[in-house]
Amino acid sequence: MENISSKQAYVFVSNHSSQYDIVTLQKAIPNKMSIVFKKELAKIPVFGWQLYIGPYVMIDRKNPESALQSIDEAKRLMSLRDISIVVFAEGTRSLTGEIQQFKRGAFRLASQVGFPIIPVTISGSNQIMPKGTFKIKPGTIHVHFDKPVLTDEIKSRQDEIDLMSRVRDIVVRNHM
Repeated sequence: MENISSKQAYVFVSNHSSQYDIVTLQKAIPNKMSIVFKKELAKIPVFGWQLYIGPYVMIDRKNPESALQSIDEAKRLMSLRDISIVVFAEGTRSLTGEIQQFKRGAFRLASQVGFPIIPVTISGSNQIMPKGTFKIKPGTIHVHFDKPVLTDEIKSRQDEIDLMSRVRDIVVRNHM
């Protein structure tokens, strides 16, 4: 927690291996926050509906123009309402708990808004609620917030890709 100021907006970039990750970060992050979620989740009764009406940002990954509009919406929330954004950079939950390759959207957003990235590593949630189940088992979840990674020097697509690789390496290094 020493790496986060509750008075600062960030782009929290996290791994994702369980539906329980959303609840975990809602509890663990001390900042006002919004989550970028894929459009398909809005169809899930109760859970998806809450995402849809929350102050959350829905993204249609199959429609690049719509996805860019979602990034603009996230920028607006961050700038006007001083809200941090959470992005699960893998794009989907891991079946095994192993960290998958990251997608570029979080890093494009971070480069456009200029807010620092906080690399977030969640460990243990896939044991509590594995992908494909709704059953919750007892266990322990560890959340590690790494030091902020500045984004004000990101000027090109290659800079975004380099940043993505650097942040993924941090998340992997902190995975238990």
